[in-house]
Amino acid sequence: MDNIETSQSGDNKILKRIKELADQGIITREQVLVLFPEKDKKASKESDFSFQKIFYFLGALIIILGFTIFISQFWMGQNEPIRVIFTLALTLTFYTIGYYLYYASSKLRVFSNVSFILSNFLLPLGLITFFDLVSFPLLEYRYISLYFFILFIIYDISFLLLRNNIFLLFSVVSISGLFLSSVTLLAGELSLDVILYSLVILGLGYFALAERFKSYRKNLVNIFHLLGAVFLLSSTFALSFDSSLWLFAFPVLLFISFLISIVRKNRILLIFSIIFTFAEIDRITVDFFSDNLGWPISLIIAGFSIMFIGYLGYSLNKKYMKRV
Repeated sequence: MDNIETSQSGDNKILKRIKELADQGIITREQVLVLFPEKDKKASKESDFSFQKIFYFLGALIIILGFTIFISQFWMGQNEPIRVIFTLALTLTFYTIGYYLYYASSKLRVFSNVSFILSNFLLPLGLITFFDLVSFPLLEYRYISLYFFILFIIYDISFLLLRNNIFLLFSVVSISGLFLSSVTLLAGELSLDVILYSLVILGLGYFALAERFKSYRKNLVNIFHLLGAVFLLSSTFALSFDSSLWLFAFPVLLFISFLISIVRKNRILLIFSIIFTFAEIDRITVDFFSDNLGWPISLIIAGFSIMFIGYLGYSLNKKYMKRV
């Protein structure tokens, strides 16, 4: 026991001496890190991997852009039957290539994902062209619902087979379109209130999906948080202009979103809470203070309020947020 305490005391003295030398500028951080080559090597590999991901992303973006231009150029000079055959055949081709690359090697997953993205973007175009060819009136909500239902079934089956995040994301987008078209069909008319309340439900649904997939689909969680924040806060903010209930409920919702962002350490929700708080301050300034206090005083109040909210958001982000 005495030997252990003596060893720990010696280690503390060494560390203290190193700190003193570093404070005096006699040794540098780089000189100390030379003693830990394995950690440096690991950090270097992580940096190289991130650099590689950037090039993969840029390359994939350029490939998708190139195919988009190619398809649009071919598309313009063809009749509808050729467009349907070409689009659906190309969709199946990209899907098959992606499927093969997905199982061929884990190193080829990035190329399979590019193929899946191209296939998933072409499928809606092919279906629209097919519906137009067989004279399905897509302007009628029941046919729009059928269109999104077919897309959802195809994307969802693909996700169940491959467990690929790309198909999950497209499934969510298609089921969102199915929900909006079905609500409009049941309501019998397309009104602003129907759209806004549907977006409120969609926003809550996206937050529920983020909660559902937070442990094993982390790449999509931020996307769901982003969509949830945009749909929920923008729709309730719009509702607050014509509804006394939402006029008082929206500030409460903002407070709750601030609270949740802190408790869950969610930077995305915090950012959008700040943005819509700015919008709410501007609206309150225009509606309640501009006539009574005049525009100069109102603008001064709004400016100080925005500065305070900005400082508060910065402080909360620095103190509570984690990297997302």
